[in-house]
Amino acid sequence: MVALGQLIQTGTPDSAEISLLVEDAWQHRGVGTALLGALASEARAAGYSELVAWCLPSESALVRTAARAGLEATTRREDGLLRVSIAPRGRALKAPVATVMAEKSR
Repeated sequence: MVALGQLIQTGTPDSAEISLLVEDAWQHRGVGTALLGALASEARAAGYSELVAWCLPSESALVRTAARAGLEATTRREDGLLRVSIAPRGRALKAPVATVMAEKSR
């Protein structure tokens, strides 16, 4: 496995929770950016207006990944964690993640 991404329906109709995991050896190669872009495209198609992720307060990688994917992200501390809210609008991923990664590995 190189990476795993989840789009999880929540109790709020227009909001979904997301999670991303990229194998250490594949980090900093654009995998997470491509994966987040693909999740945002799926979220837009499903009618979600917000993606939410929870991180440790000291982590900022997801916010940087969202910016690289062309997505706006805001943060706030909640219950001792960092709540990252991402608007799934922005530039659309035009190619499947596998294609993006194949092109990056050339």
